[in-house]
Amino acid sequence: MRSILPFLIAVSLLINILMLASPLYMLQIFDRVISGRSFETLIFLSLLVLVALLVMGGLDACRVAIFARFGDWLDRRIAGPVLDASIELAAAPGGKSSSQPMNDITTIRQFLSSPGAGAIFDAPMIPLFVAAIWILHPLLGLVAAGSALLLAVMAIANDVFTRRSSPVLTAAGVDSQSFLESGLANADVARTMGLQSRIVAHWISMRDAVSSRLLSVSTTVGVMAAVSKSLRLAVQAAILGTGAYLVLTRDITPGEMIASSILLGRALAPVETALGTWRQFVAARQAWKRLIVLLSMRQSGPQSHDLAGAKGAVALENVFLRAPTPDQDPILRGVSFSLAPGESLGVIGDSAAGKSSLGRIIVGAWRPSVGAVRFDGAELDHWDPVALGRYVGYLPQSVALFPGTVRQNIARFEDVPLEDVVAAARRAGSHEMILQLPAGYDTDVGNRGERLSGGQRQRVALARALIGNPRLVVLDEPDVNLDQSGHEALLHCMSTLRSEGVTLIVIAHRRNLLSSCGKLLWLENGMTRAFGPSADVVSHIAGQKKGHLRAVAGEAKPQ
Repeated sequence: MRSILPFLIAVSLLINILMLASPLYMLQIFDRVISGRSFETLIFLSLLVLVALLVMGGLDACRVAIFARFGDWLDRRIAGPVLDASIELAAAPGGKSSSQPMNDITTIRQFLSSPGAGAIFDAPMIPLFVAAIWILHPLLGLVAAGSALLLAVMAIANDVFTRRSSPVLTAAGVDSQSFLESGLANADVARTMGLQSRIVAHWISMRDAVSSRLLSVSTTVGVMAAVSKSLRLAVQAAILGTGAYLVLTRDITPGEMIASSILLGRALAPVETALGTWRQFVAARQAWKRLIVLLSMRQSGPQSHDLAGAKGAVALENVFLRAPTPDQDPILRGVSFSLAPGESLGVIGDSAAGKSSLGRIIVGAWRPSVGAVRFDGAELDHWDPVALGRYVGYLPQSVALFPGTVRQNIARFEDVPLEDVVAAARRAGSHEMILQLPAGYDTDVGNRGERLSGGQRQRVALARALIGNPRLVVLDEPDVNLDQSGHEALLHCMSTLRSEGVTLIVIAHRRNLLSSCGKLLWLENGMTRAFGPSADVVSHIAGQKKGHLRAVAGEAKPQ
């Protein structure tokens, strides 16, 4: 595909040269065939122009096919990296999921399939037709050059306007679509809490703002297109009038007058086509710029490290995590600790203490702003994320399954034998629950697992975290939505993991989940208040609370 540009330029040049056949044919018809009444010349010229037009049509069809294939090649080449970068961006602190990057690829493909793509390669050929008109007569050449310049000014003015307004329109459209998707995703909440009418009203107001901007842009672009069309008709009349004058003064022949009109129409056609497809061109250009920015934000490729025999040692060194906005305090501040393979850690703290953020940092979902996270002695950035994922199990606080079957979700959409999937479900204590589903492991979970209850999603996600042979498992509030049997299965699963020497990190509030953890980490406002053996940390917390109660009691004594 690297040689496609020179080939397209060559094809476009041949197409435009062959387009000279039609005006030359007209010139010869008027000046030679009609005046000489030569049937042989008419037949010869007609066959000649027919061959030229057939070749031109074939080349034009070839160019259209090249654009279509290039769009398909571009889609296949960048769709994966774009989705990969979109996931990284959405997973970052404060990141938002958006389908805009994938829509941008579609926008570029649609433009490549439009007449505007060909007009880009035809526009540089305008001087060829102006020069041909100039050869007929310099005055006609001046009219043609002035006409092309006038329409070029219209195109530049159109570009200036759309370049300023299109980004605002695109951003407003994305916000409106995001709000709509959020409203539909939370339809049950909107319905039961009386929010439906307000959500509809708010979305309509956002939609009206988009429509107003779109109306303004469409009106301006439409007016410019109408003006350019009128100008083209006017300059077409001007070239005919000038040609008629030169015919009367016997400076050119009637055939040359007609030929100059055809040549001018061909010269101005790319400009008019560009004006008609200008919004598509601007949208494709902005889409390409957004994709370039998105791809430039991708994390650098991982270094090659062999993960075979990973043990599960974890170490955090002075980890800081900045908040999404600069006016907020850091989410994590100077967190440091280490775990040997097979150790278990309970993470405790009040709400917004940074516990879930710490979990994301440990498994590599987020990068620390400062500091390092090490797995078996090497920083996470040095591991191949795909290979690392086979040795790390993660159950997030907000569980979401992917559209597909239970088996596919547990297998992480890899081609894993059913025996391994069942083994993971048994370790998670979810096997019996899955067998009770309508189609067992082949049950379709729906979008985000909506066809399962909260507890069922939790237990399937736990099995997903245990597929393969993870040496590090991080569970964030794993008992959410679980009933008594699910809670007992979770405790048994945690006990099994510890007995297998898996490094286990549990973020929870319930004491019975943390009681079996060998170590505890107490977070407060993103900072480590205490870390060490569970008994020592519990004693430290108890002492802190007693001191606080004594201070409060002292302040409460009457003076």
